[in-house]
Amino acid sequence: MKFSGVSSSKFPLVIIGVVVLFALYLIPAYAAAPQVCLEEFPADSSLSKTKKELYIKEIKAGITEWQNMLKEQSTFPRAENWKWDIDVVNYSDSIKCDVIVKFKDKPENENKKLTLGTFQNAGGIGIINMYYFTPYSCETGRDSQYIYYGICRDPIDLATTVEFGSIFRHEFGHALGLPHVDINTSLMHPTFELISYKGKITTGDVKNVIEMYPNGFYSQEPVSEPEIIELTPDVIQPIPDWIRSNALWWSTGEINDETFVVGIKYLITQDILVIPATETIHDSTGIPSWIKDNARWWAAGEINDETFVLGIQYLIQQGIILVD
Repeated sequence: MKFSGVSSSKFPLVIIGVVVLFALYLIPAYAAAPQVCLEEFPADSSLSKTKKELYIKEIKAGITEWQNMLKEQSTFPRAENWKWDIDVVNYSDSIKCDVIVKFKDKPENENKKLTLGTFQNAGGIGIINMYYFTPYSCETGRDSQYIYYGICRDPIDLATTVEFGSIFRHEFGHALGLPHVDINTSLMHPTFELISYKGKITTGDVKNVIEMYPNGFYSQEPVSEPEIIELTPDVIQPIPDWIRSNALWWSTGEINDETFVVGIKYLITQDILVIPATETIHDSTGIPSWIKDNARWWAAGEINDETFVLGIQYLIQQGIILVD
C-alpha cells in the first residue's frame, strides 16, 4: 500500500502497490476448512495491546465478510463450504497453515517503501505481509534554496483500522486466487482511495472466486496421500520453479531469511530435501550473506539442483538453519 499525491504533510490516498512477488494462487479442495494463521506481532512499543486487538479484529472481520458474501452469492450455500479456520501461531508452527498473515512495521525492500500490504505464494502456502507504519511525506533535507521531501515511516502514523482492514481484504483476495484488475470499483484494483466505494468486496469479486471454486473450499471427498519417493545421493526430485524464484528474490533482498526458510520447509515436507526423520526445520539464525551467492548461481542455472540441495543440507548440519 502506498500514498500518491502530496498534501502539506500527508498523502490523501492509499495505493496498494503492485506486488512484484504475486503469483496466481489457487487453494485446493480440503477435507476440512483451510487454515489462516496470524503470526504474533513483533515486539514493538509503538503498538499498544488495544491497537493489536483492533488490527486482528479487522482481519477476522475481513475473512468473515468474504465467507458470508461467498455463501450468499453461491448456489452451493452451505456455510462449511466457505469456512476458513483462524488461529494465532508462532512462526515454528506456520508449516501447518494454508495462509499466513505476518505483521511488520515496514517493508525490508527499499523498492517497496510505499507498500502497505503484499501477497506471495510460497509453495502452496499464501504469505500476506501487513505493514502497520503508514508512509507519509516528510522533510529529508534543505539547502539555501529548497526544502526536500521524501517518504518516511515511523510510529507517528500507524495505519488506521479502516486502512488495515481494506488492505487485508485485498491481499486475502490474492490468496483466494484473484489478480489485480483494471476496474475502479473492484476490491482488486491496485489503487485504494479513502472514498466510499473503494476497499470493499464487490459482487464481481465474489463471482470471480465462485467461478474458481463452484463447490466451495471444503470437500467431503478423502484427500489422497501423495506418493513418497525415496531419495538417493544420485537422484533427487525436481525442485519447483517457485523455489528457484524465491532463491533469486532472497539473493537480491526482495524477500527475507524467514520467507526463504518457508520454501526450505516445503522441500523437507516433499522429501526433496532429506534430514533425519526425528528432526524438523525450526528457524533461521542469521544466514550469512555469502550463502546468497549460491542461491543466485542456482537461480541462474550455474549450479545444479543437487548441489543446491547439498548446500541447504550443509546449512542445517552447521546449525545456520536450526532444526529440532
